[in-house]
Amino acid sequence: MKITTHLRSRLVSHFWLHGYDEIPLPHVYDADLFLTRAGEDVIQQLYTFDRRNRLLALRPEFTTAALVKFIREDRTDEHRWCFLGTNFSDQNGIIAEFDEIGAELYNVPGEDGDAEMLALAYKTVVETHGADCTVSVNHVGLLRTLLAEAGLEPRTIRTILANPRQPNLQYLLQLDDIADPGPSSANTAASTAALNFLERMHSRSTLGGRSAESIAQRFSQKSHRAAASDVYRRISSLLNQWCELQPVYIQDPGLKALVQHSSKATELLESWATSIDKAIEMGIPAEAIKIDITLSQRWEYYSGIAFKVLHNDNVIASGGRYDELAGLIKPGVSIPAIGFVCQISTLPDAARPAPLIVLNTHPSAATLANRLRAEGISTILSHQLPNTGDAVTLDDDGWEYMNVSGELSNIDLLVRCLGRS
Repeated sequence: MKITTHLRSRLVSHFWLHGYDEIPLPHVYDADLFLTRAGEDVIQQLYTFDRRNRLLALRPEFTTAALVKFIREDRTDEHRWCFLGTNFSDQNGIIAEFDEIGAELYNVPGEDGDAEMLALAYKTVVETHGADCTVSVNHVGLLRTLLAEAGLEPRTIRTILANPRQPNLQYLLQLDDIADPGPSSANTAASTAALNFLERMHSRSTLGGRSAESIAQRFSQKSHRAAASDVYRRISSLLNQWCELQPVYIQDPGLKALVQHSSKATELLESWATSIDKAIEMGIPAEAIKIDITLSQRWEYYSGIAFKVLHNDNVIASGGRYDELAGLIKPGVSIPAIGFVCQISTLPDAARPAPLIVLNTHPSAATLANRLRAEGISTILSHQLPNTGDAVTLDDDGWEYMNVSGELSNIDLLVRCLGRS
């Protein structure tokens, strides 16, 4: 599906009703803007080219591009922006174009911003396209906090949060050279925990060029070297417990038990629960929200909640909170930010009513057509009966439509007959 005039009109009106203004963004940027902030699979697909000794890139996504604009304009107030346009990727040397819509919310921190964006993403699919859907939600910041407090280094945390998955992970458990010589039980526990965690997740690639094998080997080696401090034993236990969780609601006892020894993680879980409650108040049915601790995103910059809106198990929209991205673009800058995006091709193709034909055989035809357009009804003045679609005829006695008639001064009955009021 492409961004047609009809679809653009519907989407822009939908976002406008929620206070989001459409803004244009350039298609070309310095490549470094994306190269330092994306996951490995995104970097591999970034379409770059040289121009007068500058490495440039075609825009791969809206979020970073919009935040750059926001920072350059030195804004400090709440702002709501939406976007409709084409982004690009490099598919084996061929430029791939994909139409996307998205929205970003700035300077609304915490639960209020989370709830607003969750509800907007849900309503964009349901209200604009008429599709039933579910919202899967994870909290990247919660797992990051638990891993950091367990003593794991930032680089490895970023890799784990990217949730790499490879189909043959289990064979690694039988390899003899996966770890340095040392206590076999400690090495096996660490590598098993790492591999089980990676297998539990469902992303397509690793972050920073590190494979699942290297992560498992790193865990095994560090388990031996750090045995005295028990750091990696705690991390192994944490990952095993995380993999065993099967939460379907935010108050899952297992999830609560896992964070109870961390005041910061407990605070994040409580904030997450509040965000879900507020999202329900803003219009998402409680039964449509699913807690999915395996959910991941392609982009590295998410730092709070992450979510996907699904229809028949197909991802329609995805997004999350990325409060730390502004500081990566311009050190020292902090901007609470959250957004979502969906590719037009994933949107359910809602039925589009055919334009109404008003036969231009009476002096009042143009007046009637303008009044119908004011009611939001696409209307064409024509001298010919349509091959398909509907037609309204006029005479001095009034209008007639499909054996229903009325006076020209009252079109309410006509609008009801059309079923488009």
